[in-house]
Parts: sequence; structure tokens; C-alpha cells
Amino acid sequence: MYTFIPPSQHETYLKDFNLRCPNIKINIHYEPPGPLTERLLREKHAPQADVIWGVAATNLILMDWYDLLSPYSPANIERIKPEFRDSNKPPYWVGIDAWMIGLCVNPELLEKQGLPFPIAW
Repeated sequence: MYTFIPPSQHETYLKDFNLRCPNIKINIHYEPPGPLTERLLREKHAPQADVIWGVAATNLILMDWYDLLSPYSPANIERIKPEFRDSNKPPYWVGIDAWMIGLCVNPELLEKQGLPFPIAW
């Protein structure tokens, strides 16, 4: 399994799986989303992982464009808000977490450096 979920969170997520499927050993390869996406693109014709877990939706959309994903619809998919899953039926990805991204600006430093205030990403 390839993942971006920090190792400190693996136990929390895998506890239930290990109780239900004690005979399945999971080999976890942790890597940040960018390098992980690059790895999957390189492995397109010879995939080394059965599961991609905890990768940003933006990376999963890219993987879908390159036909790297297989559709999967978990039980009770209708209980997951549409914005947290792929719109295809069945979906190619389903979210398990959400992150906020913020942009912090020091206006005094921008002024001192003679830089404009950012108005977009």
C-alpha cells in the first residue's frame, strides 16, 4: 500500500482492518504526495501497490487522468458527501480526511521588499 498518511496515524486507521482481516499483511510505503504520484506514473505498466491510501484528491484526479486508478465503491457510499468523493459511478476515489490550506502574508515585509500583496494563488 502506498500512502501519504503519516506513520503516526497508521495504527488508528488499520486497527479495525487488522481485526477483520488478521491474515492479510500490509506492507506500507510512505511518501509525500508529489513523489508518490511520480512513482505511480513510473509504475503505470507494472504497478507495485494494490492500494493507494491517503493521497490528496488533486493527486488522485491526476492519477485518474493517466488511467492509474480502478473504480471502487465502498459500502454506504451514499452517506459520503459528494464533495468528498469522485463523481464517477462507481467512484475512482473516496476521501477519508480533509485539509485546509492557507496563505499567510506579512504585509510589512512585502512593503519593505517592494512586493505586491498577493490576490490569488
